[in-house]
Amino acid sequence: PPPSEEEAFAAKRENPHRPRPKIEYDKLPSQQPVVLYGLKAAAYNGRRGMLIKRGTKQGVTPERYLIKLDAVQGEVEGKSMQIQPKNFVQRLFVTRAGFDNLEDVLGNKITLMIMGIDTSEATELNGDSGAVEGTAGLRYVVMSVTPTGEPLEGEDPELWPVEETVVPQGSVVTLVGLKSAPELNGRRGVVVNTDHDAGRYEVQLEAERVAKVRFRNALA
Repeated sequence: PPPSEEEAFAAKRENPHRPRPKIEYDKLPSQQPVVLYGLKAAAYNGRRGMLIKRGTKQGVTPERYLIKLDAVQGEVEGKSMQIQPKNFVQRLFVTRAGFDNLEDVLGNKITLMIMGIDTSEATELNGDSGAVEGTAGLRYVVMSVTPTGEPLEGEDPELWPVEETVVPQGSVVTLVGLKSAPELNGRRGVVVNTDHDAGRYEVQLEAERVAKVRFRNALA
């Protein structure tokens, strides 16, 4: 008898010759919280939202992403906008260089929360950690945040140099300022390992290519 639909589907799924989906290491992740900045429509600067998907095909310039803004007072639902990467920053939990292990600081709870995973317990943050709210050249605008990820009232943002800031593994970063391999400047990839002692990331650019770069050469 011919195979059932379930058997046919299972055989197709397990077929080792079936082409695997291509992993796009340069694509910013969906469901990534972001903050808008540098827009000519200044009223939107500082607005938070969620990155939904790449709004242009790979290789099309200028590249844009579909972002769903968080609703603010007076809005029933946040607006969806197509935004270039230069006008938003990933809202990541970061630490000052010098901590040997991000998990020792917060058990990764705040990182998970900011990435959209609910957590009910978290330790208190301090001046050596915070959330990225923007960039200014090669510096991050960092706010101290509560255990739920909200900015602490009365606290002013600080400018942290990129070389003194550590982003979580799994973050997508853009390579900048490389002199030994200038052809890689502007390339994006995923942080797959962090060497705190050397002050370097391993950044996956392609399936078989990993670049080892200093913190100052990788901008999230």
